[in-house]
Amino acid sequence: MRPPPRCRLLLRRPRQRRRRRSIISLESGGGPFPAIRAAAAAFRTKLLHVPGLRREEDPAAGIQGIAGPVLWRNLIGRAPGFRRAHLEVLEVPGRLLVLHCCIFPHLDDASPVFGFDVVAGPTRVTGLFLDLSPVLPGDPVPPRGWRGRARRPIQAR
Repeated sequence: MRPPPRCRLLLRRPRQRRRRRSIISLESGGGPFPAIRAAAAAFRTKLLHVPGLRREEDPAAGIQGIAGPVLWRNLIGRAPGFRRAHLEVLEVPGRLLVLHCCIFPHLDDASPVFGFDVVAGPTRVTGLFLDLSPVLPGDPVPPRGWRGRARRPIQAR
């Protein structure tokens, strides 16, 4: 017995859409998480080797979220070269990974505040942000000494 015509439309399988994969997921295999974790570990290692770094208290080592366990790792420190550095990795295993970094210059330093964030789901990077914010209104970004050193920006595909 055949279903009525209206039911046949509902029973039809939806068309499979081809998934676009990001460059990171193609290179790392298994999604972007391994590449982001490796970048966070490399940045953490470099930060820990900054001469004169004094680590500050870690406000939260692990928390329980609504979606289950949440891994939250913080590195906060001060050094002669900057007023404060903050590296944070927040992960809901298998679902979400956020890498956040922010470095604040000393108040008598005209360097901009440097920050970047990477937000990824299990199959692709969904957000990538880089910020150089001037400390004082009217300060050029990037600073005059940096001009001419920058590489060409990566074009979005």
